[in-house]
Amino acid sequence: MHRGISLMEILVVIAIIMVLASVGFSAFGRMRSQAKSVVCMGNLKQVGAAMLSYSADHNNQVVPLRVTNADGSNGGIWPVALARAGYLWDPSNPEPLPCGTGVWTCPECDSMSDT
Repeated sequence: MHRGISLMEILVVIAIIMVLASVGFSAFGRMRSQAKSVVCMGNLKQVGAAMLSYSADHNNQVVPLRVTNADGSNGGIWPVALARAGYLWDPSNPEPLPCGTGVWTCPECDSMSDT
């Protein structure tokens, strides 16, 4: 009697491996998407905490919508006020991070047009 593996047995094993791999890949995709959502929520939490800290330090005033420079010119919008006050990043760098980097981006976005 010849003891060996038939072609049908090999095909069945390959099919089982393919089914298990497809289940595993879909689970990894869901985990990656959930991890990106957690990062996005963390970024929003940091921005909210910075706004609350600014308000607490400025007699319960909200962050101004527009920032005015000392010479009266337009200094930017509210993220600039948080940056200059040092609530979100290093105050020694007067320029805020560009939109789409740091806490100003959501990892779920595929392109800058989504941010």
